[in-house]
This record gives sequence, C-alpha cells and structure tokens, in this order.
Amino acid sequence: MDLPMSENSRLKLGTEIEESYMKSGEIYATRLNEEKPALEQFLNLLNRYPNSVYKPQAYYEIIKIYKYLKEDVNTEKYKNSLQKEYPESIYIKMLENPGLVVTSNSTDNKTNIIISNHYDSMLEYFQKGLYKEAMEVKLETDKSYSGNALQPRFDYVYALCLLKQNDNKCFDLLEQIIQDYPNTDVSEKSLAILQAKKRLSAPKVEPIENTGIYAMDKATTPLQCVIIIPKNSNVNMIKSAISDLNKKEFSFESIQMGPSIAADQKYLIFIENFASPDKSKFYAQFLRKQTSYFSGKGLFEYEVCTISDENMQLLVKSLNWNSYLNWYKEQNNL
Repeated sequence: MDLPMSENSRLKLGTEIEESYMKSGEIYATRLNEEKPALEQFLNLLNRYPNSVYKPQAYYEIIKIYKYLKEDVNTEKYKNSLQKEYPESIYIKMLENPGLVVTSNSTDNKTNIIISNHYDSMLEYFQKGLYKEAMEVKLETDKSYSGNALQPRFDYVYALCLLKQNDNKCFDLLEQIIQDYPNTDVSEKSLAILQAKKRLSAPKVEPIENTGIYAMDKATTPLQCVIIIPKNSNVNMIKSAISDLNKKEFSFESIQMGPSIAADQKYLIFIENFASPDKSKFYAQFLRKQTSYFSGKGLFEYEVCTISDENMQLLVKSLNWNSYLNWYKEQNNL
C-alpha cells in the first residue's frame, strides 16, 4: 500500500533524484572515464526533468561527450539547444574558450565550474598527446585552486603525463598519490601501474613448459582473439572499452564479446565470431597497437593473441596461459 506524501516530500524526492542523475553522470565521466554511461545519465536528467536547474550544465557535459565520441551531428544539436535556451550561460563561453577563467566575484558553484573546466582541458590535452600543455594546466590550476575536489584527478593525470614522457619521477608521484588519496580509484590505478612496473622489471625466469601440446593453426582454422590483462584490472571497464572499439572501428563486422576467465594472476577476455581467420589475425594486430587507448582506461600492460577452438579447450583445461602465449609468439615470430 502506497503511503500518501506531502507536497514538500514529493518535491524533495524529485530534487534528490534530479541531483542523483547529475552526480552519477559526473562520476562516470570524471572518475571512471566511461563516456557512454555518463551520457545516459545526463540524457535521463533532461528527459525526466526538462526544466531542471542542472539543464545548462547537462547540455555542456553532453556536448563534451559527443565531441569526444566524434559524433558531430549530436554535438551541434545540443550546442544549438544550449545557445538558444541559455544565450548568456557561462557554459557557452566555456565551450568557445576552454581555457576560460572567471575572475569576478565567484560563488562556490562558479569556482567548481572553473576547476572542472580546467580538468577537462587537461584531460583533452592528454588525450591528444600534448603532455606538456596538460601539465601546464595542472600547474596553473594549483596556483589558485590547490586542494580542490578534483585534486586527486589532476595529480593522477599529471603522473600519466610524466609516464608518457618516460620521466621516472612519475613513479614517485604515483607512490605519493597512494599515500595521499587512499581507498580512491586513482589510488588503485596508481598501484596497478606500480605493480606492472615491478613485474616488467623483475628478472624473467623461463619455466619449463610443454608447448608441444598445441595444434598448429591451418589457413582455414576458425580463430578467436584473446586479450590477457592483469587480474587487478577493471575487467568490465576493459570489456566495455573493447566493445566501444568494435562499434567504432568494426561496425560492419559481427564480432562479439565472449567469456572472460581467471587464470593465475591474469584475466583472459575472449572476442569471437570473426568472419575468417585472417580477420581474426588482423583484429589481434589492431588491438596490440591500442596502447594509448587502453592506457586512458587504466590498462598499461596486456597481451593479445589468436586461438583455435582446439587449443582453447587445452588452455581452459590447464589455465597455463603463459605456455600458450609463448608457443603463439614462437609460431608467429612475435
């Protein structure tokens, strides 16, 4: 039985739901770097609350996401809506001038907008490979807004910029991030990078393996693709990232995400339903080259190979992924 609610209670509940759409969208966009779920939350906000106080900000966030996804038609659609409905909005000025700093008597909300805009600019520079420019944005932001709510994200992206430039100072900064921001996503990502560095720098001990159990692939043997990632990775995020790549780069193919299994300290993610063995091999080569794309998702260490159904049964039975990977590399001169 539904209990009657007062008008004030209904208004309060509506406001809380409205705010939750905005906050969850921001979390997906800025903390998890998951554009599609963020977009869904912002669009839900507009559809459910067409007169929302957050509407201009939602427009702004939607425009940024569509711009990042290179969906020009939708970018222009929402940009036109923002300009038509809120011609004096600060968000229009922010779109026109990403480096905009408001120096007038700022409210807390305006200050948050400025900081968020700076972070967006830094992230955009990073994604374009302009690491020095991204670092400059962070340093300039620190001068006026040090200790802001997005400080962990600024520090983390700054460390990634150093990493991309092969500056070993990045590892000291990652250690500091773990200490300064415990139990956060940036702390977990920093730890994953440091652990990957430790594994890569450790002396390799070649195990004695029975690689003779695997069958040679014939020209007509159907193949799946496997991406092998560290066990502490966000598997769902990586699968989502692969799905987005498939939709963008292989939209005319019938590629599907297969199962993922745990094997020792790794996760094996299978991609299947390729039209031919050659297309499977081409796809594996494509994934190997996506290091920048995956690093943006927090994945800095991965291996890619193809595998037949026969060899997959052997692999799943033994879970000795390293044995198969070594055999695969030997067969393909990798």
